[in-house]
Amino acid sequence: MKRGSSVMLPGLAALVVSASLLAGSPPGAEARSPIDMPSTFGRGPDNLYALRDPNIFTHNVGLLTLQITNVGLIGNPYIDDFSAGWRGGEYLYYSGLWIGALGSDSEPHVSTAAPVELRPDLDARWTIYESFEGIKNGQRLGPRGPAAADDDGDGLIDEDFQNGLDDDGDGQVDEDYAAIGQQMFSCMYRDDTPEAIAQVSDHFPLNLLVQQRSFEWSTPSLNEFVGFDFKIINTGEQRLKDVWLAFFSDSDCGPKTAPRYWTDDLVGWAHIDTSVTDVNNPGGACSATELNMDAAFMWDVPDNGTSVTGGDVTGVFGSLFLGHTTDDTGIRAPTRVGLATVAWFSSSGQNSDPQNDDERYQLISSGNKPNRAAAKPDDYRYIIAAGPFGQLNPGESLSFQTAYVIADAGGRTSLQEVANSFWTNGVNAQRVFDGRYVDADNNPNTGVDGKEKCLQILEVGTQIEWNDPCDTLETTVSYRATPPCNSDVAIYVDDDCNVCTGVNGEETLVNWVGTTAPPPPLTNTNPDLLAVPGLRVFSDPAGDRRVIIEWDNASELVKNPFAKPGEADNFFQGYRIWRVDNWQRPEGSIGPAQNEWMKIAEFRKNPDQANEQGAVNLLLPYPEGPTVRTVDAIEYTDEGKPVYPVGRYRYADSLGILNGKLYFYAVTAFAVQNVVNPITQKSEEVELSGLPSAVEAEAVVPRWDAVDGCDAVKVVPNPYRGGADWDLVPSERDPTGTKIAFRNLPKAESTIRVYTLAGDLVQEITHDGRDGNGTYFWNMITRNGQNIVSGVYLYSVQYPGGTCRGRFVIIR
Repeated sequence: MKRGSSVMLPGLAALVVSASLLAGSPPGAEARSPIDMPSTFGRGPDNLYALRDPNIFTHNVGLLTLQITNVGLIGNPYIDDFSAGWRGGEYLYYSGLWIGALGSDSEPHVSTAAPVELRPDLDARWTIYESFEGIKNGQRLGPRGPAAADDDGDGLIDEDFQNGLDDDGDGQVDEDYAAIGQQMFSCMYRDDTPEAIAQVSDHFPLNLLVQQRSFEWSTPSLNEFVGFDFKIINTGEQRLKDVWLAFFSDSDCGPKTAPRYWTDDLVGWAHIDTSVTDVNNPGGACSATELNMDAAFMWDVPDNGTSVTGGDVTGVFGSLFLGHTTDDTGIRAPTRVGLATVAWFSSSGQNSDPQNDDERYQLISSGNKPNRAAAKPDDYRYIIAAGPFGQLNPGESLSFQTAYVIADAGGRTSLQEVANSFWTNGVNAQRVFDGRYVDADNNPNTGVDGKEKCLQILEVGTQIEWNDPCDTLETTVSYRATPPCNSDVAIYVDDDCNVCTGVNGEETLVNWVGTTAPPPPLTNTNPDLLAVPGLRVFSDPAGDRRVIIEWDNASELVKNPFAKPGEADNFFQGYRIWRVDNWQRPEGSIGPAQNEWMKIAEFRKNPDQANEQGAVNLLLPYPEGPTVRTVDAIEYTDEGKPVYPVGRYRYADSLGILNGKLYFYAVTAFAVQNVVNPITQKSEEVELSGLPSAVEAEAVVPRWDAVDGCDAVKVVPNPYRGGADWDLVPSERDPTGTKIAFRNLPKAESTIRVYTLAGDLVQEITHDGRDGNGTYFWNMITRNGQNIVSGVYLYSVQYPGGTCRGRFVIIR
């Protein structure tokens, strides 16, 4: 519950909220600038860059869907799907890091995601990796201490980045990489690849490697933001000076079907100081948490029928600034986290896009924030920047954290109304990033008396001038040497003046801590399973007027990474099965929206709770077939728990299923976690549940069974009329969106031939019905690649037992 929050407009003293909406030309006057596709110049695999099918990665476990690439771009401007989708609207063209510094030539240089200066090596391992909390080798540091997070038992934790490489040379890959959230994507890219230098003629590489991680949660109140954590490493030989880290966003808000929907947006930035109540604390001084936040955000201006005509969406979407590297001495980095620069521009406005590195560096290093307001809708871009970081030596790194947050502005247009809407979810994102303190060193002398920060001198020969912020006398103490933080003589101080941090021996801050439901299990609707040799231990989901869903037990093996000993065993509670009917591929959609899912079954491991909730006991037989199937375990966890393959659980759905129609299914897991009610001061169980999601490739189409002989062979629908119930909106993958079905084909290998009435061969199709599949869906494309026209057609189905013949009618 939020309390005591305030947002104030420029000129008021308590806190600053600034917005500037730069004047520009009328909406629609400027076309969106194209972004060159990064080229490998034929030297790498076609799917090396995560930009096209099948190498596309989308955050989709929350309500905000967001495309992730491995070429420095957030969002994907090269495909028709949403870059950032929410409630059917688009909110992003593309975004990415700007990294500026003075190089060895003492000139300013900026490496950016566009124009395509950041990209991976030409190595198939430099792709995007997906994981989630609880996955093997991804255990996080938490209340159980370092031993629980040391997945490989080498006495170290979090020593590797998830990238498919042996980064530390210990012979192991991706050990202890710390998976975060219910969906995490990890990737790497550099600014000094030969391909970037060849394609961008004026690019001056700073020899930087970026490790990018992004996180999303599905639990309510945490499912409308995506967090980003960037680590920038100097892999060259030059010392970089006056480094600035910026996050650029070309945020376009509107319905993708509306012409020039990106031309009628407003942009602003805001700072807010607020306090929130921590429901896990039983009251008293530690029940309130103070938050200080900055964000830049954009929103859509409602159409007025004349000057504003880009279509309407209701969300406010923006970048919440979270953190960066600090240095207690102030030599290598600022001593405290802070947002230094906010700026926005448009091609038609008073401030236009910077055109070269000099202009980009001048912009991000200006240290300015807008303080004047205007109200002209336009196609805006913005940057938020932190710095200066005094120096970045070879081998050293800097970090930068931000989050994309979206909230419902509900048609509000004033800055204060929009800002207040944004902070509804912004507060939740900030609290997840702020995380919690844990006892990581098992040292009772650290993390006590409210002292949560260990002072460290990073640069040999420098000193810390420590000005105690909690001392009204402003006492300053100098340190010329600091012991290691894991030693008994480490110097800990109270840096935040908060008596609730640095207590009970908890000295280490762990960021990105959210309430996390168990990840969904692997199911037989995942098309990737078909490509894994020897893994087909499951049924094809598409049956005759029914769909068979099978899944594994991965959700049951996940440990709650932030539960105390004894709580993890009761974490997992059960599964829910969801279905989507009548999806017809809305333009720009990658799969069903959240409001299209309906729950069709629930299974609980606790028989009493199952009976109370109208669910089915997970371990009992089910009328449509056994819920639990007898399959052998494929391995065992370190605790001796069996790991079962897909096929461990089975559910057959036949309620209202029609052959030939498209359905989506999802299996989600849910758990419970104990929290303290701040009012009653009693422990209560809170359910943590995942959200259903699916992409088009996971759709299931029930089909007719194969039979003996020709008597049941038919074409449906017959006649086919344009706009049949099972037709979909055309897409790049499916240019027509239409089909007819040859049903009840022979249980044998057969050849289907389609002819005109004049006897001309239209198409020849091979079908194998020996496995029981008696259906072939034809997209009505001729062997010459053309759509068939209206008319009467003949067909034959030739198989070893004879030839079946018939006719069908097409009415366009």
